[in-house]
Amino acid sequence: MEPASSPGQPYRYKPRVTDEEVFPKWKPRLRLGGIAAAIVVLLIAGYYLLRRPGGEGAVAEARLLTVSQWTADPGLSIAPAFSHDGKLVDYASDRGGDGALAIWLRPFPSGEARRLAPQAFNDSSPDFSPDDTRIDIAPLSGNGQPRRLVTGGLRPRFSPDGKWVAYYDAGRVFIVAAEGGEPRQMLPDFLDSGFPVWSPDGRHLLFAGTDAGGRRDWWVIPVEGGAPKPTLALQTLGRVPAVHAPERWLGGKILYSATEQQYPHLWEIDISPGDWQIARPPRQLTNGDAIEQVAAVGKDGRMLFTRMRVTQDVWSIPVDASRGTASGEPKQITDGGINQVPSITADGTRLVYVSNKTGIRDIWLRDQATGVESSLTRFAHIGARPALSLDGGRLAFPATTAEGGCSVIVTELGGEFRASTLQGCFNIWGWSTDGLNLAVYTPKAEVRSVDLFNLAAGQRRPLLTHRSHSFFDVAFAPHSGWITFTAGASASSSQIYVAPFRGGAIGESEWIPVTREGGSFSAWSPDGGVLYFGSNRDGFQCIWSQKLDAAKRPAGSPVAVQHFHSIAFGTYMVNASDYHLSVAKDRLALNLAKGTANLWVTAKGE
Repeated sequence: MEPASSPGQPYRYKPRVTDEEVFPKWKPRLRLGGIAAAIVVLLIAGYYLLRRPGGEGAVAEARLLTVSQWTADPGLSIAPAFSHDGKLVDYASDRGGDGALAIWLRPFPSGEARRLAPQAFNDSSPDFSPDDTRIDIAPLSGNGQPRRLVTGGLRPRFSPDGKWVAYYDAGRVFIVAAEGGEPRQMLPDFLDSGFPVWSPDGRHLLFAGTDAGGRRDWWVIPVEGGAPKPTLALQTLGRVPAVHAPERWLGGKILYSATEQQYPHLWEIDISPGDWQIARPPRQLTNGDAIEQVAAVGKDGRMLFTRMRVTQDVWSIPVDASRGTASGEPKQITDGGINQVPSITADGTRLVYVSNKTGIRDIWLRDQATGVESSLTRFAHIGARPALSLDGGRLAFPATTAEGGCSVIVTELGGEFRASTLQGCFNIWGWSTDGLNLAVYTPKAEVRSVDLFNLAAGQRRPLLTHRSHSFFDVAFAPHSGWITFTAGASASSSQIYVAPFRGGAIGESEWIPVTREGGSFSAWSPDGGVLYFGSNRDGFQCIWSQKLDAAKRPAGSPVAVQHFHSIAFGTYMVNASDYHLSVAKDRLALNLAKGTANLWVTAKGE
């Protein structure tokens, strides 16, 4: 489905047929494949972002390559991989017209692309086996169908000898035999790890991660056992503001992406084979006016990479909020810049959101009747979602002090602009119904719990805790003592609950499950009788509603409010921390992303 081309214009949505007609017997596989679609989000998120520590680091050099466009698709074509003989390229694309990513194969340097499997699996990040007979888990000959190697897993990479596949999942690096078997976790003691890359001889893995002591770096570990060794990448690359994950290890060079100004571009740096240290200055290879990541290098030395453009805007969906049904077509509200995390007042008259339309992430207030907008902050570098009180009169958001410390600003939106400052390092999920407390969390916690912050006393006390589950969103019900939240071992395996709120900690025995097939980012209708939420229960990340009875238990089945059956438009390219769904009496407000991406190739001989 195609989004509106300009603000205020309706989005033409054609109602689809039933789930079983669109998603027949292979539907469960597509749902798992939706996890692989997170690769698209990672393009925008900058993969595994490594912030530089103190220190200057090495001075970067530039060796900009001559490039030309290799694909010309209207949607997304991403994540190329060369066959080892350099004659074929596989990549992920939605060019098939069904809205989902599929794996395509095209001769190099030119020729017609063909789709490898007829089904839409939403797969990405393909990789050739060393003998060029397999792509990830899909045979290239005959009528071979994809075979599941593991459940979940991102960015798989064949070992040079073809015996192993390295991948990561939920912040952990694994290897698994290419023919199948039990995956082996490589770094159980690390706090997190991801984006593994094989050394040219297949005896080591390079990955991005954080060790048990909290040190973040690129690391090298022997596959057959041994201690991981830091490469000192952060120290060496200190002049580049944001260094992303390694992408390829070619000879003595590491290909990676990094953001020096507005967009990520491709870089390379040398790695020593003796001590695995990265010491020489990095070299910038591309400098386009878009996101440039996910590269592959062919036998002749030419490089293919993804160049992507993304916009994010606030959209409005007309609904009958108390019935949980759509009453009109989505409309784009904002235009220009990256516009995120909207909150709308219950009466629908005012909208608050974060935008970088002036070059800095600030908070903006929009009058829905007149369309007049004004900035509530100026050059504040808002990093986390602001929380609008349920009565629409106050706003709270984290901020950084002039000394680099943490604080939370609480502002009055009505009449004269007034603000007060709360001390503490925490982010905010939302306001309690009575406006006396904030639901807050510590973003860097390994298992994220939720506390109640009393505004008058300035004190935190536990609200939601679990030994292994983290909490990913919290919202208080208007006019009633209930709360909804998303919890799970990971964001991809979470589900939505409601529970009674009596002013203190909520035990797990009081949790009432609302979704049985996953879901996240739930929001109450103004009357408290319906929950709106995001779910990939039909294979795509769509908006659903669930009616609740008087005891706040699910009444009937979820209802589809708005489908987003296109990987190039919806929430796929929005970071979870940058997304919000908000409900007024007659509309939903949410931020959606539109993306286009194609493959570009470097000139021969460079």
